[in-house]
Amino acid sequence: MTDDSVTSQLLAPTDTDPETVPLALGPFHDFWCFREGERDYVEHSDLYGRQDVPVRLPMDMFDYLRQTWSWVATINPDSLELQRGHGMNSYGTTVIDREGGEAFAQICEGWARIFAQAPEMLVLTHGMYSVEGEQSERFHWHQFKTGRDKLVADLLLLADFGRKAATGEWFVLHLGI
Repeated sequence: MTDDSVTSQLLAPTDTDPETVPLALGPFHDFWCFREGERDYVEHSDLYGRQDVPVRLPMDMFDYLRQTWSWVATINPDSLELQRGHGMNSYGTTVIDREGGEAFAQICEGWARIFAQAPEMLVLTHGMYSVEGEQSERFHWHQFKTGRDKLVADLLLLADFGRKAATGEWFVLHLGI
């Protein structure tokens, strides 16, 4: 066996059966869309834990999408001067306004088109871990499952939020964990 084949055996997902892979669970990332001027970017404590959140993504799904969202121009309202940057704040708040709206919309719509082709129950993989005390140095992929239709609907709604933000009249508010 070559070193490459050993590596691929160690890193290959071992279980892709939707019946045995755990569902994506919380904590969650919440997404809201508001008219500019309707709500302050910083004051949002009344939104935490609400059940009427338009889009709520489990942390596993957020982590799966996060790298592509790093291409989106964003504002960090938790910084002193509403610092501009790129990507989502995992543990705080992120605002997407006119500057990042179109990119966010296109990325979310692209993911929705991809996932629409998937089986009804998706098994997704991200990140690796090892089991403490396990004698081998084997790594395992972190896997989770999620329903296709709800995920596609959520991504299309996020794409709509992004298009609204791109007009400059709306903004997307993301509340991290």
